[in-house]
Amino acid sequence: VPHQGPQIGQLHFTANVLPVGDYTFTVNVTLRDLTSTTSTSLSITSVNAPSAYIQPVTGDVIATQKLILYGAGIPASGDTSVLLYTWSSPSIASLSNNSVAMTGIHYPELILSPNVLTPGATYTFILTVASSATGLSSSAQITITVFSPLSSGTIVVSPLEGDALSTNFHVSLPGWETSPDRYPLQYQLYYA
Repeated sequence: VPHQGPQIGQLHFTANVLPVGDYTFTVNVTLRDLTSTTSTSLSITSVNAPSAYIQPVTGDVIATQKLILYGAGIPASGDTSVLLYTWSSPSIASLSNNSVAMTGIHYPELILSPNVLTPGATYTFILTVASSATGLSSSAQITITVFSPLSSGTIVVSPLEGDALSTNFHVSLPGWETSPDRYPLQYQLYYA
């Protein structure tokens, strides 16, 4: 295909156009009396990778409670081999430690021990599912934010003493914090 200028020649093949097989693509580029040739190989197979899924987490993720992530793998069409599971997290280097992941990282479900996650922190977990026969794999990921309980708050009364008929008392509740999606906070005051 003749081109003028710094253009890029391209060929696009949609899925199912090229049948299963090995192909070698070669290009000859000519400029006046100069020629350059390069080749690349392509192998098309009929085997697809298995699919990986992670069920969405419902409810709050509480740091002091165990967290169960439910994953699943679906084999590729025609693949009857065993599926291999591996969980990972860029945020938790020690995920393979049994004191962190109670089930280990090679099961469809990942059970994290209580107090592994930090309140208010966000974590990404990745499930990779591979075919034991072909080695082909796919991954799914889920990102969760750990619930941040109420913290750091106090109750302040000023003044601490006064006359019932002439002193104004002020009650304030400074410093109460939680996850940003939990605001506004509601307060109930009681006195005895």
